[in-house]
Amino acid sequence: LIAIFLMGLAFNSFFYANNIAPGGFGGLAAVISDLFNVKLHWFYISPTILYLIMNAVLIFFALKSLGTKYFFYSLTGILLYSLCIEFLKIDLHITDMFLASVFGAVCMGVGTGLVVRGGGSTGGGEMLGKILNYYNNDITVGTVIIIVDASVSVLSLATYGLTNCLYTLFAIFIAGKITDLVLEGAKGTKAYYIISDKYEQIADAILNKLYRGATLISGKGVYSKQEKNMLLCLLNKYEARN
Repeated sequence: LIAIFLMGLAFNSFFYANNIAPGGFGGLAAVISDLFNVKLHWFYISPTILYLIMNAVLIFFALKSLGTKYFFYSLTGILLYSLCIEFLKIDLHITDMFLASVFGAVCMGVGTGLVVRGGGSTGGGEMLGKILNYYNNDITVGTVIIIVDASVSVLSLATYGLTNCLYTLFAIFIAGKITDLVLEGAKGTKAYYIISDKYEQIADAILNKLYRGATLISGKGVYSKQEKNMLLCLLNKYEARN
């Protein structure tokens, strides 16, 4: 709840108030809304409505691929974040673009990191990445997030101009780094060395529950002189918690 409040504060009070697009589906919704209304003078679609539409399809795929617990946590996160986008509009009177991008990114990064650490999601690129990775291990969560944020940046350039686009890129970068720090400190990747007589069952769980690979290494105990098999598994920051 605290994390989503921080994300909503960042979205409205720092980013959207200064035409800076945050990353993810929230930023995508904000940019598309302003592109239609402000730039093209066609019609107005609320960022909240667009955000809900974008996540509506994903959430049902999440139930099938990522489990019931993740589904309910994510559904709660999406609905609460949508309410924050719509109603949490605190005017902090911050008009300096640099300050808005930095402190907005800090709030967004801390909020996103806490949500992910809690086992949930507010939808968007991270959820899309996990779903796609479930069906195809070659597609990583990080790659999908980069693609979504790149789309936000391109649309931001078309909607707000070059200066705001550069602040958007800066804010997305800072928010990503803060999220990493909240999740894993300074470390981005963990290496797990697993020594067990039940290495076959553990390897099967890694493959079929974490959807990751592992390397089987043959070894020998220095004291016991007994042959041992060891599993080596590398996980990124999004997978290490599981």
